[in-house]
Amino acid sequence: MKIKATAAVLIVVLLAGAGYYYWDVLSKEDAPNVIKLYGNVDIRQVTVAFFATGRIKRLLVEEGEHVRKNELLGKIDATRYKAALSRAEANLSALEEELAIRKTGSRPQNIEKARAGVLAGNLRARGAAPRLDL
Repeated sequence: MKIKATAAVLIVVLLAGAGYYYWDVLSKEDAPNVIKLYGNVDIRQVTVAFFATGRIKRLLVEEGEHVRKNELLGKIDATRYKAALSRAEANLSALEEELAIRKTGSRPQNIEKARAGVLAGNLRARGAAPRLDL
């Protein structure tokens, strides 16, 4: 009876050890989300992307620092964008000036010149006036 009890305890211990080995070692090797790495993992290059292109004015983090998602890592020099804004503002000003001229009408001299051109064209069409090429 004592031998059977000892054999039963031994079998239970062996089964428990085998089960632990399977659970701890073998089952984790096949897990899809587990990566086993041996040695050192050294990442030396990371691609940092800005929403716009330009020269980097200032980096706000140092190499090796931990960063969080959506954390500001650097600033881009705004000289190009300020120049583009100045050009756009100048263009807007010129277009506003042209609109004001068109709203107020033409100068009297331009109106008279246009009337004379229409009159000369009508006379030429009827054959009443000589053609003058300037």
